[in-house]
Amino acid sequence: MMNSWLRQALGEYVSFKDEEWEFFMHRCKCVKLKPKDIFFRSGEIANKVGFLRKGILRACQENEKGEIVTCYFYYLPHNNVVSLQTSFALKIPSEHSVEAITDCEILYLERNHFNNCLHKYPVFETMVRKIAEKHYLDSSKRINDFQTKDAKEIYNDFVKECGDLASEVPQYMIASYLGMSQFTLSKIKKITFQL
Repeated sequence: MMNSWLRQALGEYVSFKDEEWEFFMHRCKCVKLKPKDIFFRSGEIANKVGFLRKGILRACQENEKGEIVTCYFYYLPHNNVVSLQTSFALKIPSEHSVEAITDCEILYLERNHFNNCLHKYPVFETMVRKIAEKHYLDSSKRINDFQTKDAKEIYNDFVKECGDLASEVPQYMIASYLGMSQFTLSKIKKITFQL
């Protein structure tokens, strides 16, 4: 069944009746991205919601020093909903860009089609609420980790939770995401490898 991968992935949040799913799928579009292609651009309103079929993306923004900081990774199977929630919900320009790190394939809905789904079938409201809850809990854990753990613990947690990213994503992006310099990350990896 075409796009059964997405129905299965979203099944983590809700179950769809066939008519709900067909309504949803008829409004989806597909985009393929190459590394460095942009899915969301900083300074623009995020007017779509994506669902990652393959690949890895990152949300990033420029800090006051002019450095690009990696804030979030989208990858399978953990973070497959590609959105910038604040920008989408409040209809304000995003501070973040979302760019492909590897070849990516994303099914997405533009805002008007997404809203049609929400208005027609309550199951989509439930799905959105549960996805938002997951993002909130993930963000809360990340903030708590930064406040209570040292760099080595943060890196070890990252490897446990998403070790597959460590081999596929450039080290400078991982260091930035973990809030440390590349030097510190290299040092931690060297110590960890020696143990």
